[in-house]
Amino acid sequence: MNRNSSWKWLLMMVALLVLVAGCGKQASPQSTIQSALVKSMELQSYTFSGSVNVEKLTLPNAFLQSEGPEAQLALNLLQNMTIDVKGSHQIEPMRMELTADIALKGDFSFNLSIPMIITEDTMLVKVPNIPMLPLGDLAGKYIEIDMNELAKEENLDIPSYNPETQQKLVQDMISIILKHLDGEQYFQSVKLDEATGLPSDLKLDEAVKVSVTQTNFEAAVIALAEKAAPEFIELVAQNEEYMKALNLKKQDIEDAKKELTPEKLQEVKKDLEDIKKELTINELSMLGGIQDGYMTYQHFKADLSFKVDNEDANLVLNMTSRYDNLNKPIEKQADIPKDQIIPYENLMEMGDFGTSF
Repeated sequence: MNRNSSWKWLLMMVALLVLVAGCGKQASPQSTIQSALVKSMELQSYTFSGSVNVEKLTLPNAFLQSEGPEAQLALNLLQNMTIDVKGSHQIEPMRMELTADIALKGDFSFNLSIPMIITEDTMLVKVPNIPMLPLGDLAGKYIEIDMNELAKEENLDIPSYNPETQQKLVQDMISIILKHLDGEQYFQSVKLDEATGLPSDLKLDEAVKVSVTQTNFEAAVIALAEKAAPEFIELVAQNEEYMKALNLKKQDIEDAKKELTPEKLQEVKKDLEDIKKELTINELSMLGGIQDGYMTYQHFKADLSFKVDNEDANLVLNMTSRYDNLNKPIEKQADIPKDQIIPYENLMEMGDFGTSF
């Protein structure tokens, strides 16, 4: 074998070793979920569905009695209510169509369906038919809210809509937060056949679970306060577009920096000690399902035990969200007839509405 052939074989062996090493090295759960979240922020359109359900909520009897019958009524409502949401979203031009279905079980069972259409400047909300609250001719009509006019009336300064800037801002925020959390403590890969509660028709490539426990809760808060928050504030301070997107002025940034002094961080740590005496995190987790590099499914669960007037209370909350038809054309619903739309400023002039409340 001549010298040139030897070099060729050596280079081929090196290339093979590099390829094998690259194939064998898998991305960590932390980097996997970070990449998926960042990539998902680049979506231009999608359909979505989700739900919110209070699986369990218990409060001390003494507290409920002291707060009066309204507290018990509110508790019953929350314990028996589920909210399902479905719709579509496109970035440019900005348009979101969604329907919120609210179901209440128990003695006062009823169902409400509230369609909404949101654009850059306006929001249309359909007035539902509420069995216990007759609204006359108003039921079934759409209330049109001009966001700019509302901002003027309420003396609010709404930042201009720039989808590219806002997407990049959220991407940077996600990256900063996740990189300061310990990968081994908070992130773990989950085998798809071991992930419970996934929809049967959901196709995923992989799943990652992010978990905060009673043990690592304090470290997470301190890491965000000491490292992530200062870095994010400095990033925003150096980016004029981010300042505009968040509707911040230089003085706001300076005020935020004052809240991150060593003395303030010591106060945070002291507050954490007090919180830990009142709060126990049984589970605080998010299961993220990933397909083609996008985060297409999320299941958030919070199981918290806490104190109310020094007595035990408990909350178990579940939230799910799913994203389909990624970057596909969105089919817009038919335009709403003008005679079915009532401008918000005319709403209070309607006698039926005013007397109903």
